Amino acid sequence: LEFDAALQAARRRLGEACETEAALAEASRVLNDEPGFEPLPSACGEPAGSAVAVGWLPEDAAPLLQHEVVREAGWEVLPTQRLLRPSPSAPLPAWASDVARRVCASCSLPPPDSFEVHACEAGQQAALRLGGTSETVAILSLGEVASLVSPSPEFAPLALSHRSLLLLQPRAAGRQGERTAVARRRLQASGRHLAIVFRFGSKEAG
Repeated sequence: LEFDAALQAARRRLGEACETEAALAEASRVLNDEPGFEPLPSACGEPAGSAVAVGWLPEDAAPLLQHEVVREAGWEVLPTQRLLRPSPSAPLPAWASDVARRVCASCSLPPPDSFEVHACEAGQQAALRLGGTSETVAILSLGEVASLVSPSPEFAPLALSHRSLLLLQPRAAGRQGERTAVARRRLQASGRHLAIVFRFGSKEAG
């Protein structure tokens, strides 16, 4: 497959208005036969340019990563979830550093400012704060399917499947249905689910 053809395929996936750097990164994934990013349906209400790569994490890497995540020290037990949220000044655990490095390469992003992990059992849900005018958010999902649900009924839930990577672009202030650039979402689990969340640009936003 020639690079020009891969670049055109990348632009079709991401939209003709996508940044050149993002299109080039996507073209490299097309050439390497890696799972590509598909734009999110507008009905989800997420910012333009947001996308998901289904099967982004190799199947054989998922069990070991899940094991390393759950045995990490520092989990907080909450009524509706378990939460791992290290201090932004603390070094990333080795497994998180490995995943972050791959996310950065895959999405053409700088190193993350922070990360957190939400662990839910069937029927549980976690509250997520997403975005800001400078913040990009990447969510790697492991385990059973979960749904990312907006408090606004006009937006459709977004399914998060095992090994998928969700990339949410910075939000514009005062979007329809949301009074501020910071969005609130609920992560609803159908079974045991881990959501590894990396945040980029949080320091600019703060």
